[in-house]
Amino acid sequence: MEANFFDRLAKKALAGGSLVMERIDQPHQPSVPPRILIVTARRLLVEGLQCLFREQMNWPVLWADSVDNGIKQALGWQPDVTIVDLSLPHGGGLLLYQQLQAQRPKMRVVFLDDSLQQSRLAAVQRLQAPGYFTLRDSFEYLVAGLRQILAGRAVYPAGAEVFVTKPVPGTGPALCQSLPNGAPAEQKQKPLSPLSRLSRREMEVLIHLARGLTVEQCAKQLHLSPNTVDNHKARLMRKLGIHRSVDLIRLALQEKLVE
Repeated sequence: MEANFFDRLAKKALAGGSLVMERIDQPHQPSVPPRILIVTARRLLVEGLQCLFREQMNWPVLWADSVDNGIKQALGWQPDVTIVDLSLPHGGGLLLYQQLQAQRPKMRVVFLDDSLQQSRLAAVQRLQAPGYFTLRDSFEYLVAGLRQILAGRAVYPAGAEVFVTKPVPGTGPALCQSLPNGAPAEQKQKPLSPLSRLSRREMEVLIHLARGLTVEQCAKQLHLSPNTVDNHKARLMRKLGIHRSVDLIRLALQEKLVE
């Protein structure tokens, strides 16, 4: 009964061509329900998701209302998937991901956005997160996507010009994601946004600097030397064609990396 139900969920969600992944023929169906942690400050949102996960899926759900609480709950409860709301203030969602990856590289962390934001999608991809969803997605789509992520695949919106991601930690070879026209993703060179030019480390440095941290504070957060952070800062500013720190912060606000 349960397997048929999940098959229907996956088929219905995948029928619209919304998922971008390596394989979709065998949705992940664990014998033990996966544990879900949701990190968001929006109570109404999390209460709705908790109700759906528990009543329709019988999946246990825990809620954390801040970055600090999210890290504590994730490290203590060890969820199978952590869903992080990108509306957390001051770029908190992306920072939470970085901190969890530093401590638990194999932890699955996916993002939830209000709507598809190309700049945020580019940031998520550069951080090599396994999934990106929006509030416009159906619950059935979210469940189907989470099952694919639990099976070690990456899930992004269809129609996005995605990059080939590195392997999800501990899951084997890299995924080769296909674009709507059938061309391999690595052949597409058109950037999603100016941020798509940045490396993962440069993206991390940008997020910290945009939050108002000094180079020294950023170095402490990332466990790097100030000289290394300075080099990353100079390199990312050169890639973005920016010459002043204030313009760097303005770009981060414009691209909605921080609010």
